[in-house]
Amino acid sequence: MEIHQEKPDKETNSRGRFEGRSGLRISLVFPPSNDKREIVSTFLSPPLGLLYIAACLERAGYIVTVHDFVFDLKAGRIQADADIYRKCADRILASDPDVVGFSTQCTTGPGSINIAHQLKRVKPSVITLLGGHDVSFLAPDYLKAFPWIDFVIAGEGEIATTELMRAIEGRTRCAAIPGLAYRVNRDEIRLNPGIDKVMNLDSMPAPAYHLVDDIGDYFRYSKHPTILIDSGRGCPYSCEFCQTSQLTGHEVRYRSVRSLISELRENKNRYGVYQAYFVHDLFTARRSFVEELCCRLMEEDLQIPWACRCRLDQIDGDLLSLMKRAGCATLLCGVESGSRKTLKAMKKGYDPKEPHWVVDQTRLTVENGIFPTLSMLVGVPDETLEDLCATMELAAEFTRIGGLRSFIQLLSPLPGTGLIRRFPDRMEYKGEEAATAFSQGIEFHNGKRLPEDENLIRKHPKLFPSFRTVIPEHGDVDLSIDVAYAYCRLIEIYGYSFISLAEHANETLVDLFCRYRKSLCEDLSVARLQCLDYFAVLDGFRRFAKRAFEESDVSEKTREVFRFESLLQEITVSDSTRPGDEPDGRLSHPGSPCRNMSGARLFRTKYDLPWLPERNSGEKKDVRYFLLLMVDDRLRVKEIEAASAKHLECL
Repeated sequence: MEIHQEKPDKETNSRGRFEGRSGLRISLVFPPSNDKREIVSTFLSPPLGLLYIAACLERAGYIVTVHDFVFDLKAGRIQADADIYRKCADRILASDPDVVGFSTQCTTGPGSINIAHQLKRVKPSVITLLGGHDVSFLAPDYLKAFPWIDFVIAGEGEIATTELMRAIEGRTRCAAIPGLAYRVNRDEIRLNPGIDKVMNLDSMPAPAYHLVDDIGDYFRYSKHPTILIDSGRGCPYSCEFCQTSQLTGHEVRYRSVRSLISELRENKNRYGVYQAYFVHDLFTARRSFVEELCCRLMEEDLQIPWACRCRLDQIDGDLLSLMKRAGCATLLCGVESGSRKTLKAMKKGYDPKEPHWVVDQTRLTVENGIFPTLSMLVGVPDETLEDLCATMELAAEFTRIGGLRSFIQLLSPLPGTGLIRRFPDRMEYKGEEAATAFSQGIEFHNGKRLPEDENLIRKHPKLFPSFRTVIPEHGDVDLSIDVAYAYCRLIEIYGYSFISLAEHANETLVDLFCRYRKSLCEDLSVARLQCLDYFAVLDGFRRFAKRAFEESDVSEKTREVFRFESLLQEITVSDSTRPGDEPDGRLSHPGSPCRNMSGARLFRTKYDLPWLPERNSGEKKDVRYFLLLMVDDRLRVKEIEAASAKHLECL
């Protein structure tokens, strides 16, 4: 594309080409992805950022189309196959756009580039634009690497995208738009300084939901129907692995409580029951805002459950109690590591001097009736085996609390972060099996990445670093990969058995994990646990633990714990059980089978086990009977009388 403007610096724009026309036709694209991890697949919602940009463009008089290819993939309008990008391009070109803008996130970066290439081949005159996290830090590099990309916008897109359309029409200059990268001529690329941020978030128009499918249709593909709410932007911290504060600034900006209440009420009137997810990276940054919003929510009695992101050092019992009464159902917290040394290197901004401080804060959250989701990272540059073990121990402590979800991710190195600046030469590409936090969801070719995506990732390591792994100080990248993939899944079911085995053998959790990992990989002739599915990981540990318990003198109560956890595997991941192949541990007591029922099991024991309700005061039953059920992905345990148990066994 070559657009000439009569200026001394020969800055290119589209003066003359669209001048005098009543409104550009603009298509905004959310590229396809299908991340099937449980932590990100519980709901499907429209692309909120794109819909805000679309609303601003419509307010300025432009004709806008939005393509949410994540939804289209779920709905079957496009298929995950070798032609997916061509099909996306065909759908985009059907509306004959003048400009096509891509929301380019870490994982979908290669897809954005490949779809844009398809567009230019068919319609060379179309103008292509990238925006999003990674490209904000590498804008000139993207223009240099991909001549079919015309513009890149760094930072927030609402103001800059609208101004760029005016520049394309010849009504302003590209040089006047902060954060815009563009070609001055064929050989010179320019990046304007600064970033245009929306300082008054209430001034933005409502998201343009009318440009995508009805939210009720999104709910059909959601386990928990959820609507994203942009409650604020900015983060005062500078975590070394994170881009947020550099993109949205250290100054925290909130929408007014009045505008949030209005949006929540309108959504409920229109869509009925749903969960609101406040997507501000640090919802609890300003306590007074949280308190004001909670009080208004209680006054309005909207009865809307909601989730938010927070830091554990910004909550206490009083705030948690208020949030719960106001409808807070879930808190998402990045605890990152169990190692003080690692937290300091990450610049996390807090030092849990008390050994159990993180655990105590988490327990406090659970005690207030809020479900915490806790994320941790492994594979960080300064990580030793001791640091890795500290994170594994923290995850094990979370298992003991119960009533929460914790997960470990393999670090994704992201452009613009302090981590990449500090360790530019400590990254390597391990292929698709090394699934980092922000590299999953574009496996469109028989469960593998498309060759064109793989080529971009390999050819441009600087532009797509999130697909690479960082070599930790302990040097064993494969161990970090397997801990991230398997450990939390394993201890979610077999937490007490795993810890008991380590204690009995006087091993660290890392040592036991390595022993189990070696045994299973040798048994199944695989290089890494990540080559296996969830069921194989659990079944492998069940066999490993059974052998270990048979060869040791552990207590009968410890064996009973293992039998109970084997039953948990059966009830939670029953697909791993082939017809006629009964998993060990089904018998909770010699001669007392736990019968198979749909979604439920019977269990009897004479022991007080961690998951079971406490005995009533003065109760002297030798054997107690329990009904185990999975309800909404959570275990429910109900004590029943012996007579009821016998009736159920007959079923």
